[in-house]
Amino acid sequence: ALIEDYVESLIRHGVTRIVFLATHGGNFATVNRTIEDLSSDHNADRAGVRLIPVADIDALMAAFARVAGEGGITPGEAGFHAGETETSQMLAVAPGEVRRERLIRGYTGGESADGVARAIQDGLKSISDIGVAGDPRQASAARGARYNAAWVQVALDAIDSPGEGTAGKG
Repeated sequence: ALIEDYVESLIRHGVTRIVFLATHGGNFATVNRTIEDLSSDHNADRAGVRLIPVADIDALMAAFARVAGEGGITPGEAGFHAGETETSQMLAVAPGEVRRERLIRGYTGGESADGVARAIQDGLKSISDIGVAGDPRQASAARGARYNAAWVQVALDAIDSPGEGTAGKG
């Protein structure tokens, strides 16, 4: 409902290109589904409006996996919640917020469908008592900057993709 309200408000103000950047893995499907629903709606007010979801979890995970692999980080160490990837990203943008002395290894079963599915279905506690999926101890600001650059590239690719996310087509 929030996304729909934003879209309607922005259209009323004359905006014709709206980008939605999903920043939490659990929200990617919702953003995609909502934008798809809004794009397939034949509401005349949306004619010519381009709704662009930046919520391709597979593309983002592939980009992160490339960066991790280049640094010798396994999928299990990279993780998907407070592991090496996210901790490196934090070190790149807010290093003072990371308490390196408190970093400990969590669930390192990788990004296997089983581990992720269990975490989504039953909560992160079902795979990690400490809430960490990955091993943040190898995190680095330099690699975090590369993860962030990879995310920006995934976003730019989605935004520049012709014909994607266009609302008002009949």
